[in-house]
Amino acid sequence: MAVDHSVFFGLQGSGDEQDVEESRALEAGWLADPIELAHTPQLLRDVREIDDRAERTYQRAALSRLRSAYPEKASVSARQEELIAAVSERLADVPIDDDLRRRLQYVAEAAGAGLQVLATRDPELDRLADLVWDVARVRVVSPALVTQHVDELRQAQVYCPADLLGTAFSAEEVASGNEGELVAFFDQADGDRGTAFAARLAALDSDGFCGTGSCCGTRADTRWRFTPGPWTGAR
Repeated sequence: MAVDHSVFFGLQGSGDEQDVEESRALEAGWLADPIELAHTPQLLRDVREIDDRAERTYQRAALSRLRSAYPEKASVSARQEELIAAVSERLADVPIDDDLRRRLQYVAEAAGAGLQVLATRDPELDRLADLVWDVARVRVVSPALVTQHVDELRQAQVYCPADLLGTAFSAEEVASGNEGELVAFFDQADGDRGTAFAARLAALDSDGFCGTGSCCGTRADTRWRFTPGPWTGAR
């Protein structure tokens, strides 16, 4: 996974506390196996532009902690031009300036190096995320989203509770007066709590709809499975 200057500087403690904490979460021990952080030439260029000599030297040395990814220049240039053309066509309000070219250079280099994810805290680059995916097939994400996604993969049973796994559907009669066993399935904090459904069940029973004096219902224990999306890791 490639990182841009906004994440890299956060890894070194530059920025406000929240930004630093979010960036440094990428270096947590439990992320070492699924994620390998990498830098491309554009990050090295950004470090070289730091005015303070001591800070520049410090940041340059810190780059050695990341894997270097140096794609073929011709492919990077071609991909960047494709991205710029897409921005011109789809985002007319975005100026084609040096800042945009620098942002898209990160994307083009990540794509050229075969890296599928680019971590950033740059809101302007995040704004281009959908376009970048369409053109370069690189996911532009925040460090927080990376850690959340990997945590979901590691703890699938937490995000999909074990008591919902391995269950099946069954059918049985529900006796009159026990409609609550069915209504329970409607109990959603942000949706229908089942009052209309309960009233309908009671009406059916009182009207003699069921000759046995009970309502036939279905008890459904839903089967849930955790199925990762197309992005199952970060390279």
